[in-house]
Amino acid sequence: MSTTGTDTEVGWDHTLNSSRTLGIFDRVPMEYLGADKVRNFKALATIWSAADALDLCIFAIAPTRVLTLEEMASLLAAVTGWSTSSFEIMQFGKRRLDLMRVYNLREGLTAADDTLPERFFTDPVGIGRWAQTHLDRERFQASIRTYYRMMGWDDLGRPSYETLVDGHLAWVARDGHADWIR
Repeated sequence: MSTTGTDTEVGWDHTLNSSRTLGIFDRVPMEYLGADKVRNFKALATIWSAADALDLCIFAIAPTRVLTLEEMASLLAAVTGWSTSSFEIMQFGKRRLDLMRVYNLREGLTAADDTLPERFFTDPVGIGRWAQTHLDRERFQASIRTYYRMMGWDDLGRPSYETLVDGHLAWVARDGHADWIR
């Protein structure tokens, strides 16, 4: 069943316009699992992570809702007095994702845990336009590896030392929380 095109034509216009501030320029079909979709996911995961770190509701922020990146920065400045920017907001999100990854690895979660329940790969959808389809495991795993690389992580999902330094997290390795870094 071909569905290409239909899901890229729906959605609020303001959502796509606001997504451009995150580097998302086009809608991507739901069934597509290529690198540009992973890039879009990375941008969204980063802003959602930033919102969580700053205690902002993800349902109120860009790209789908009222608060833009600039307004998020203005709110942070109003509360803390810090002179900040959209760039720094995204850096907060990236830093949080890297730190959460290190924590999860330290606690025993590995790349093998970055998956979905088996039924997503084996049981076809029962009704609707996606009826009789299921997620391709190999394409899904390839997308995860692409995400790791875009994040500055290795194929086992471990942030590199350079990634940690870039996020002001060198102390994580120095204090022994990233034992894969020697």
